[in-house]
Order: sequence, then C-alpha cells, then structure tokens
Amino acid sequence: MFKSNFEKLLDKVTSNLLLEADWPTTLEICDTIRQKDVQPKFALNAIKKKLISPNPHTAMYSLLVLECCVKNCGQLVHDEVGTKPFMEQIRETIKTTPHENVKNKLLELLQTWAFAFRAIPKYCAVQVTIFS
Repeated sequence: MFKSNFEKLLDKVTSNLLLEADWPTTLEICDTIRQKDVQPKFALNAIKKKLISPNPHTAMYSLLVLECCVKNCGQLVHDEVGTKPFMEQIRETIKTTPHENVKNKLLELLQTWAFAFRAIPKYCAVQVTIFS
C-alpha cells in the first residue's frame, strides 16, 4: 500500500463530516500498519497532524484512530508512542489545544498508556509525561 492510500484512509476516518466513527476503515488503518504496508512512524506522524486540526471533530476522530492503533497494532506502534519525542508532542498538544474534549481524551489516553506500560522500562517516557 502506498502512503497516499494510507493518507486517504486517514482523511476518510477523520472527516469532520462524519456523524460517528468509521470503525471498519479505522481497523483497515490498523491492518495497514500491522501488515507493514505503512511504517508506524509515518502513520503516527500523519495522525498527529490530524490531532492539531482546528476542527474539533477531526481532532477527536484522530484520537480514536490513535487509540485503536495502540490497542490493535502492538509493539510496532508502542515503540513509537513510548518515545520521548512523541510524548513531548502529546504534552504540547494538551497544553495548546483549544478543544477541551480533545485535551480530556488525551489525558485519558495518557493515563491508560501509563498503566499499561508501567512495567516496561523502554516506555518510561509515558510515565514521565503523566507525572510531569
């Protein structure tokens, strides 16, 4: 799969015109990552770009995609999410987002990840972020 196809899928699932989450396409995004059709780093960078959208619906849908990827793609995505640069970007987004629901969802995800990764030293950046 080409990156442009991934971006098309991401555009579809983060459209502000959606009335509800597009779970089949979201899971298709997870499949492209698991099958290594797209690199996790590229996928997460694309998702982060959607996260800082001025449209709150696009930002929230991007968080649903991110959450789904963390839950369904395993270590491929965990190794990216658990990095210091990724966590710093999440912290910055929490501070700067004008959307209260996006901020709350990010805080919820951080807490979930901190608990899930608590015993894995290479993901200590998550712990540092939640307690800083």
